[in-house]
Amino acid sequence: MEETKKKFISIGLDIKEVEKILKNSGLTETLLSVLNSANIKEGCEKSIGLMLYKVATFKFPKIPQVEERRTFVASYIGNGKIKTSPQLNEALNYLKKLGTGELKNEVFEEICGVGITITDEDVEKTIKEIISNIKPENLTLKSILAETRTKLKWAEPKLIKEEVDKQLLELQKLKDFELSSSNKNLKKRDRFLRPEENTTNDPKILEKHLKETGGKVVTRFPPEPNGYLHIGHAKAMTLDFGYAEKNDGICYLRFDDTNPTAEKQEYIDGIIENIKWFGFKTHQITYSSDYFDRLYEFAIQLIKDDLAYVCHQTPKEMSQGRESMIDSPWRNRPIEESLAEFEKMKKGLYKEGEAVLRLKMNMKSENPCLRDLVAYRVKFMTHPRTGDKWCIYPSYDFTHCIVDSLENITHSLCTLEFQIRQESYFWLLDALRIYKPVVWEFGRLNLSHTIMSKRKLQQLIRENYVTGWSDPRMPTINGLRRRGYTATAIKQFCEIIGVSRKDESLIPIEKLESVLIKELDKTCPRAFAILDPLKITLTNFEKFIEFEAPNHPKNPSFGKRKISLTKVIYIEKSDFRMNDSEDFYGLSLNKEVGLKYGINITCTKAITDKDGKVIELEAEGDFKKERKPKGYIHWISPDQNEKLFTGEVHVYDHLLICEDPSTVDDWLAQINPNSLTCY
Repeated sequence: MEETKKKFISIGLDIKEVEKILKNSGLTETLLSVLNSANIKEGCEKSIGLMLYKVATFKFPKIPQVEERRTFVASYIGNGKIKTSPQLNEALNYLKKLGTGELKNEVFEEICGVGITITDEDVEKTIKEIISNIKPENLTLKSILAETRTKLKWAEPKLIKEEVDKQLLELQKLKDFELSSSNKNLKKRDRFLRPEENTTNDPKILEKHLKETGGKVVTRFPPEPNGYLHIGHAKAMTLDFGYAEKNDGICYLRFDDTNPTAEKQEYIDGIIENIKWFGFKTHQITYSSDYFDRLYEFAIQLIKDDLAYVCHQTPKEMSQGRESMIDSPWRNRPIEESLAEFEKMKKGLYKEGEAVLRLKMNMKSENPCLRDLVAYRVKFMTHPRTGDKWCIYPSYDFTHCIVDSLENITHSLCTLEFQIRQESYFWLLDALRIYKPVVWEFGRLNLSHTIMSKRKLQQLIRENYVTGWSDPRMPTINGLRRRGYTATAIKQFCEIIGVSRKDESLIPIEKLESVLIKELDKTCPRAFAILDPLKITLTNFEKFIEFEAPNHPKNPSFGKRKISLTKVIYIEKSDFRMNDSEDFYGLSLNKEVGLKYGINITCTKAITDKDGKVIELEAEGDFKKERKPKGYIHWISPDQNEKLFTGEVHVYDHLLICEDPSTVDDWLAQINPNSLTCY
């Protein structure tokens, strides 16, 4: 067992992962077979080891050729023909689809990119070309990675991500230098202005706003009720509610319910409950739908001011027009005509997609968010709050900024992907001649081994990878709560990582875990539990004994508890080895260990089954504790009535094997088969 452990560690696997593998005899045997097929005898690079581990854990179809196919792929990794994870993903997907079909080497090699070599210089050069060819306003991490994966299909995703991050950082440094050289007010612009400092507004509008708010800071947390909140929302909540609280201000909880097709009361109730659990103080719960009448009036006003028009282009025509910066043929229709057409839309005389209300912005703008955005569209859906009163619904871009203004929001805080929308946000408020909040964007939370896309989270549920939104492996607030996270730990984590005006680098999930561990270490009483029990009979036991143990090792105020010692005790199987070693502090044959808070024991006999597996031990107890043992282990024993508390324990690991899911194409292939272990 010790040799196997060393071998698994030598291929780059984490020691905790190795210990879990060793508890699964089937997986242990499969991984050893894979390493043998790859001719790995004395360790290998971590990247190769992780690929081989993936082969061992991959769920091949239930066909007679499973072992043959697994050996085949492993040999390609071992001889260096498959070098990167994209090649391996293609190989495994191909074999999965092939089933019992004939496996032809030349077809397999072509599909997997065997023989194609991509150097670091190739990656650097290609990414530089991609970045230079994307317009600055469209330059996002997502757009770069999407094109890079197409051009560098067989390159290692981690290498691509590192090079993209490096080049974007250099670009950001250059941009920051240019800004600081040309704009003396940059620092003032980047900090949070006080409400009275927001001089982007007309003095009379600002005076009216300050009179209505009393000069208070007013923020809002505006989730869309189409799913449950996750850890990324926790960061936004901490900023929205926290900034208001620290400045003696108020924060609204506003549901952005402009899309009746995806919203459910279930999500609304869940979000409200999550916010209460966090202890955030909500000034008022509002809904975008509360303002539907006002929003409709503003739409009429814009049409009358010749700043909006009804358009009959199809979605495809509209998209092509915006892409090529060509005006809609209905852009300059008479005001009265647009008013009449908008009324027809309101009365339900048009089918969905036959007519929309568009803002007359600037179709020649370099910013696509200024190319005549849609303000209203037809949707024949019953709204959860307004029922069937409306068959036209305002878009997010139209609604968000106006409701911010109507609620006198002083600081509209949002993630960086909305930065490109800032121009359209202010264009609309200027067009309506109403109050403009301060807008400040911050980097969204990127956590290792975690996805936060609602679409992907819903896919996990739909395809039964998890049991639901509250599964402890999910990054949702409900999932984290079930896993044992506290509101204070999550809030403290959000405060520790802070906020910045650039996309956050990948934060190790271990940082979140460490915050919780520190809190629980102070607040939780201790108890013993055995997950994988190994029975020990004390052959020299004479009478029932009780010991006292502290409920907390550092804090006496937690008090003490009684621990029973009877003839039979149980320890963890992992705390016993047939063959001892210097780095092992558990129990072995003829070795003495201490039972924590109890006696010392020495193992005298190991009882095995027909396969040689240890199933029970015999030991002698040193009730006087005459010697100090090398190590101490935890244990349990029945009470005087030979009763034990039993139950089922679920032990969770990362749901995704890869650290950064954004760097892989087939993220579902990264599902960790050992993310849940039941005892």
